Amino acid sequence: LVNSILPSHIADRAISGERNIAYRHSVASVLVCSVVGWAVEMDHLSPADVTRCINGILAAFESAAEHKATTEIVGDMFMAVTTPNGDGEDDGDHFDRICALALELREAMKAFDGVLANVKLGARVSLHTGPLFSGVLGSNPPRYSHYGRAIKFARRLDILCAPDGIHVSQSVRSMLTTRTQNQLFGRHIQKHVMIMNEDGMYSQTYMIWGQGKVKPIDMDLYQSSNISEPMKAKDKKWHILSVDDDTANQDQVSQICRDLHVTLTTATDGNQCLEIIASAKSSLNLPDLILLESHMQGKSGFDVCRQLRLTFNHLELPIIMVTSHSSTEEVSAALLAGCNGYVMKPFHNRELMAHVHVQLSVLQCVARLHSTTLKGEALMELTVCRSKVTQLEVECAQATSDLVKCEKKLAETKGALEKHQEKARKLEADLSVAKGQAEQARKLEADLSVAKGQAEEQKANQRKVDACEAELRETRASSELLRKTQNELAEARQMLERFRQEAETVKSQLHEIELERRCVESDVTGHDLPRVTVPGKRPRDDWRRQSSRSEVSDDEEDPNATNEETMARSSLEDQHAHERLQCALLTGRLVGLQSEITRLRKNFQRSEAKNVVAAAEASIMWKEMDGLDSEVDAENMRCEESKAHLQHLQLAIALHGKAPLHP
Repeated sequence: LVNSILPSHIADRAISGERNIAYRHSVASVLVCSVVGWAVEMDHLSPADVTRCINGILAAFESAAEHKATTEIVGDMFMAVTTPNGDGEDDGDHFDRICALALELREAMKAFDGVLANVKLGARVSLHTGPLFSGVLGSNPPRYSHYGRAIKFARRLDILCAPDGIHVSQSVRSMLTTRTQNQLFGRHIQKHVMIMNEDGMYSQTYMIWGQGKVKPIDMDLYQSSNISEPMKAKDKKWHILSVDDDTANQDQVSQICRDLHVTLTTATDGNQCLEIIASAKSSLNLPDLILLESHMQGKSGFDVCRQLRLTFNHLELPIIMVTSHSSTEEVSAALLAGCNGYVMKPFHNRELMAHVHVQLSVLQCVARLHSTTLKGEALMELTVCRSKVTQLEVECAQATSDLVKCEKKLAETKGALEKHQEKARKLEADLSVAKGQAEQARKLEADLSVAKGQAEEQKANQRKVDACEAELRETRASSELLRKTQNELAEARQMLERFRQEAETVKSQLHEIELERRCVESDVTGHDLPRVTVPGKRPRDDWRRQSSRSEVSDDEEDPNATNEETMARSSLEDQHAHERLQCALLTGRLVGLQSEITRLRKNFQRSEAKNVVAAAEASIMWKEMDGLDSEVDAENMRCEESKAHLQHLQLAIALHGKAPLHP
């Protein structure tokens, strides 16, 4: 039993004891289809015939919707709902399925044309997409139903749908513009009416007819299916505003409206009534009828009626005055104030229902008259449209031939475009490869420039090394010159010492010569000379011997001795002159030696100063040379690395020499 009234996947959960089975669908497609036309001739038809016909239609509808949608039947209204498959991702398949089902229902309806005698049957099909809930409602028996904003709006679409057409919402029309594979894509879509949704906003709706043609609306069938007797609340829900400060009267009016299936709004005074009318006017939702108490606190019913008649006439807003006064003046005042009818308290329910029925019937007649006027205008427009359609058919044929040619050209263009796109993809691939090669080349050029900079830096360092080596050679030459100077200084010291010894020797010789000279002079003059001791020689006693000889010579006075003495004296004088000359020569030599010694001493002092400076400079230069040697070693290693890197770069450039640097 459960499997027969619930879907299989829901029945399994219900049989297992699960309660509150419900789902949320963020998007779903809803189809509402109503059978129309039979209610007009309801009084002349057999209930069995109507029931048999409707059962056949609904059975055909259920057969078409099997395995496509979840169905539900309410009276003669058939509803189907499709939801996304799988994990709920909206891929549009549910929309395509519901559109295909709508076309199948229209085709199935054609088989029942003429089943009921003298009755023109039709089907109103409405489509909408939006969010909804689904779940098991009720318990005896449980029913799997769909409910939510999408369902309510779809039912509103059904009420305003024209027979033999498909009434769609704005969301359906938007989806049809993108779903090219949908069976409704390409059919003629015509603006229909504006419908207020649950948010209080008005939304445009559309009618879909045959493919490429505009179907005129059958106004008789449209009106007969949408506007019936005032008491038939299934086709239209009337709205009544009751204004009364008496709670008992309001309760009685509320009971009457429930019996009539009429929507009721209540107000307790005239100001509240005017506020409700003003709000309803701004939202285009005016009540169809006002039941107005004549005597209330604040503004009276007469004042309210007069103020409303300044804006609305008797047909736009009917007013029935309800009062407890039955005087002629009261009735005439109410009618002059602008009310459509007058009811005295206390009133019977049937009396008030009759007044309401009369006013709503008047409204219905006005609507029929307005529809007749619209029908005449529609017929005139139909004649014009037929002539335009004939012209458009000719143009359409021409356009069709042009379209075939354009399709051929489009196919050729698509083929050429695909070829060009393939070439473009290849060129893009080549371009990307060339860009990569260019990037590599730029990197190689950058590395080469860095290597050149390193080479220049290495050359500069090499020049510094050469300069340091030159300074080192100069320092070594200075050191060699210093060593030579030191050797010369040592030789000069030795020569000075030798000169000193020779000077001492010369001095001793001069002293001896001076002594000899003095001895000679003493011999000549006969004066005794003081004893002179020559350094390094023994004291001489020659003067004594000479003195004895002189004494002998003085006593004897020999002439030969005088000659000898003269010769000796001349010899001594010659010897003395020779010694003086030698002494002068030695003195000059001694002076020269002393000047040479002075010069050597000055040179020695200068050499010693230079030697100190050179030693300090040599120490500094040796330290610098040690640092330069380490720098030279480091630079040599860098040079070797740069040479190797440069060879690598030259090899890479040679390998990429054939590739274009700039694509």
